Amino acid sequence: MMRRWIGSCVGILAVAAACFVWSPPAGAAASSATVAPMSGGPNCGKRAKVYDKIWSVKAHDKRVVFLRCGEFSIGTVGGWGWRHIMEGNHPAEIGWDQDYFTWAMQQTVKGADPEPQDNATLLYSGPILTIRFDKAAGSYFRDEYKFTVIVIRRNGDVLTVYGRYLKTTNCYTIERCKEYP
Repeated sequence: MMRRWIGSCVGILAVAAACFVWSPPAGAAASSATVAPMSGGPNCGKRAKVYDKIWSVKAHDKRVVFLRCGEFSIGTVGGWGWRHIMEGNHPAEIGWDQDYFTWAMQQTVKGADPEPQDNATLLYSGPILTIRFDKAAGSYFRDEYKFTVIVIRRNGDVLTVYGRYLKTTNCYTIERCKEYP
C-alpha cells in the first residue's frame, strides 16, 4: 500500500524556520487542496470577549505577537483578529483548514523579519511550502504560498492574515521536495 504524505516548510530566504510531514486522513484525495476537513478553530463564540487571547508567540524580532478574538467589520470600519479573519474567509481562500492556517500564522511570525508600514503596523511575510503526493501522477508536488501576517505595532495584536498561492513544482521524489527552492 502506498502512503501519502503532506509536509510543509516555512522560511525566509535561505533560513528554514520550521518543517513538518504528516499523513492525510483516510479517504482524503492526495491532490486535493483541502486535505483535512474544516476544524472548529479557535473558540470565539458569542460569549468570547474582544481581547480574549487565542495564542501568543515570540516573533523572530523578539516581540510577542497575539492572536485575539478581535472584532468583525462594522460598516466602513474594518475589524481585526480572528473574527475579522474568519469574516473575510481567509483560510478558505487558499483551501486550508483553520488549524493549518493558524499554524502558518505562527510559523510566519516566528521566522520572518517584520517590515514597518506607514499605518503603524508591522508586516511579517514569508513562504509556506506544502508537499503532497498525487497518486494519479505518481509524483510528489511542492505548492508554494506567500503568507502575510499584519500586526498592530503598539500592542502586538494580529490585525489580519492572508495567503496567496504562487506556484506548484513537480519534485518527483519527497527528497527533492524537501530541498528549499
